[in-house]
Amino acid sequence: MTGSLRASLSLASAAAAPALFAAVWVGGNLHGNTYALAGGAVAALVGVASLLLRLREGGIDALREGGLADRVARTAFERAADGQFVFDANGIVLCNPTAMTMLGATRRDQIEGRHPAIFSPERQPCGSSSGEMAEEKIGEAIRDGFTRFEWTHCRLDGSPFNVLVTLVAVNVVGRPLLTCFWQDITDRVRARQVEEERRQATEQRHRKEEAAGQEIAGLIAAVARGELDTRLKTDDKDGFLRSMSETINALTDTVSGIIADLGAMLGALARGDVTCRIDKTYAGAFEILRTDANTTAQRLSDIVSEIRTVASGIGAAAAEVAAGSTDLSSRSEQQASALEETAASMEELAATVRQNAAN
Repeated sequence: MTGSLRASLSLASAAAAPALFAAVWVGGNLHGNTYALAGGAVAALVGVASLLLRLREGGIDALREGGLADRVARTAFERAADGQFVFDANGIVLCNPTAMTMLGATRRDQIEGRHPAIFSPERQPCGSSSGEMAEEKIGEAIRDGFTRFEWTHCRLDGSPFNVLVTLVAVNVVGRPLLTCFWQDITDRVRARQVEEERRQATEQRHRKEEAAGQEIAGLIAAVARGELDTRLKTDDKDGFLRSMSETINALTDTVSGIIADLGAMLGALARGDVTCRIDKTYAGAFEILRTDANTTAQRLSDIVSEIRTVASGIGAAAAEVAAGSTDLSSRSEQQASALEETAASMEELAATVRQNAAN
């Protein structure tokens, strides 16, 4: 035990007020009001009161020897469901079998003479040093008469267990003592831990769901802007969120794929290539869109083919017309030449006639 604990217990003879029994010693009798203990039995309280009285009258040795035996009180103490013990600056001076069982001890000498804080882990669940917290709690009991708190102890084999500690300071014939009651709350603490773990898991799940919702909203906004390269992360998700993310990614892949195929075909048409088709098959409305797009391209191809056929016919007819025009032009030139020759002949004939007439 640390020096500060010894000093605190030494001062208890003047400062301690036993809150458990509001004790007043009158003519060797103990009078007082009991302080309710969760799970404690009235018989156990009476037993401890009697034991403290026997401590006052006969001391520790007399109590052990049973010289002032009170079988009822001893039976109540020995059979109490909660662990009970008394300790002073030198360690535990008295403990009941329940306390021994809780600590995993088979003999009293494994416990008595040792300070109860020794049966503790280095630190309590809150992270504070067990030794420092023990000093603090003992100080509270000495100052206020009693204190109650939860504590994690260790059995002799090192395994932990949880207790609700009620620590009461008493003064027996000028001797400062602390009485301690242990109520095992290991199951309660474990249930509380399970509930806390469940609460934390729920909060974590809610945070993941909120983050996934924001990510999905971002993806939808990106798709609405025509940005089809964005995908949801799946490696940081599990269960429903992972399945939903994979489904949304698959939908985005499908939309991106059909738009890419349509873009490729329209680009080919813009370049005059009417042979481009969408070969990949889709489902539902996307397949209808693919079919309509291919049908449109095929119709355009057919129209272009018909236009080419008609254009070819028009070309042939134009060639024939051109040939006829050339032949007609040639004949017209020949006829014009013949007319010129005829006109020349007529002119010569007229001149001859005029000459003959003059003669």
